Amino acid sequence: MTKKYAKVINIYSYNNNTSIQHCIFVKLRQKQRGEKVVKAILGYDIIPGMTVEEYEKWLQEIHVPDLRRIPGLKKIVFNTVKGIVMGDTTFYRIAELHYESMEAFEKSKKWREEHPVPRERSPQGKTDFKFYVICETEELDFGE
Repeated sequence: MTKKYAKVINIYSYNNNTSIQHCIFVKLRQKQRGEKVVKAILGYDIIPGMTVEEYEKWLQEIHVPDLRRIPGLKKIVFNTVKGIVMGDTTFYRIAELHYESMEAFEKSKKWREEHPVPRERSPQGKTDFKFYVICETEELDFGE
């Protein structure tokens, strides 16, 4: 069994609007070659009044192309929640944004600050971000 360790190292606000805040918590995990991979994880709901279809259309046609422009962002994983096993928290999706290194993440963060997305294209007014925690995690790989 290979043990992989991850530790959340910081919290970043995606936008400066205090009415819609969310966190990106950055997770480092060891790759087999010993390199560190940075992963930003976001949990969110869709703002009431917007349908899933409207949200997905905006996400795929506007937001994902905007995300593709971010230097250093290598991969996005959308995990749509299909049920809650335990707890009272509900949300629509958990998204993962993958970067090759903390340096790549920091550069992309600076680039996003220098190239803000116009409000009409942004998640503001569409996405209700839920996560705002700092934690330390451990990944265990049971695969081959």
